[in-house]
Amino acid sequence: MSEANSVSTLGGSLTARLQLAHTTQTGAIQMPATTRHVLIEVGCSDRDTLDQDPIFTEDAASFLISFEPLVDKYAVLLGRGTARFHGRTTDRSVPLGHHHARGVVLPFALSPRGGPTSFHVSKIAGCSSYLDRTDRSWAACSNVREQRTVPSITLADALGLAGSLPVRYLKLDAQGADYALIRATDPGLLRTRVERISMEIVASDCRPLYAGQARCDEVVQYMRSIGFATRNDSMRIHS
Repeated sequence: MSEANSVSTLGGSLTARLQLAHTTQTGAIQMPATTRHVLIEVGCSDRDTLDQDPIFTEDAASFLISFEPLVDKYAVLLGRGTARFHGRTTDRSVPLGHHHARGVVLPFALSPRGGPTSFHVSKIAGCSSYLDRTDRSWAACSNVREQRTVPSITLADALGLAGSLPVRYLKLDAQGADYALIRATDPGLLRTRVERISMEIVASDCRPLYAGQARCDEVVQYMRSIGFATRNDSMRIHS
């Protein structure tokens, strides 16, 4: 297969260019006309996901954009669309990229610079990350089964997929990279576009699992410095 083809076996990997979702002329995801705000979930795996959470399911004015770079977990999420659109009926098509009538899921990671990135796939799928492990005490997370190259975009690019709509909730679960994604994003963009952010961070008295992973006190201090305030288990824009 040649490089000009949309399918390639160069470099020992089978890769393909795929159409994943429909966008507007400005590059935003196409959404229902009734959409008033967007929720974004970064790093889903296949459990405890926003497409099943009342914060989304009970908010008819919201649209969900989900990101999951492991293709098997992406397939699980995408496969939920059939039941939601057609119940128990099989062999029916679903709108491109939709796992919900008000949501799409995309097989991307997020990284500070974007572009193809090497991903360490762990025995526990939810531990997979592009970051190296520093704490080997949790063997299930430290056991890397394989390396994969996955596409990634920046957090700013992810926010751009929401178009001009406000992002009511940004849920980050990027396995050690949550704070790095925030730091790589213009604080003004975060303040003006995002109302609430949740992320997984390490307690200040614990060892980080991933290389370069920031601790809680550093993250909270920075988030406050750019205009967010601590509310319950997340950071909200201070008003």
